[in-house]
Amino acid sequence: MKLKNEVVIITGAGSGIGKECSLNYASNGAKIVLIDRNQNLLNKIDLLIKRKFKKTSTL
Repeated sequence: MKLKNEVVIITGAGSGIGKECSLNYASNGAKIVLIDRNQNLLNKIDLLIKRKFKKTSTL
């Protein structure tokens, strides 16, 4: 599944299914917007994706 020009908004991105979806979409080339109530978890997944895939946008 290649999503090069797609934008995906993921809520609950800091943990569980949201985190796994974030990693999956990023690995498939999507532009992703991460949203989570827990700022600490959000920062961790944001940093991981930036290091691995060179992309994210967090709210």
